[in-house]
Amino acid sequence: MTIAAATSRRLPIAVASGGYRATITATLDQLGIRDWFDALVTAEDTPRQQAGAGRILEAARRLG
Repeated sequence: MTIAAATSRRLPIAVASGGYRATITATLDQLGIRDWFDALVTAEDTPRQQAGAGRILEAARRLG
């Protein structure tokens, strides 16, 4: 079992990516790990000027 798999069962975790939702979702699905994550934040979810930090903060907000 990987660290991510073990963590996903105990703590809420998120993906915060600069990629596009369709690509990230397809990748997670192909790997069979999409259900490990409680939140998914991509380039479409934050204004361009908020780039990296904005996505991380949005993922944290969605995790509560």
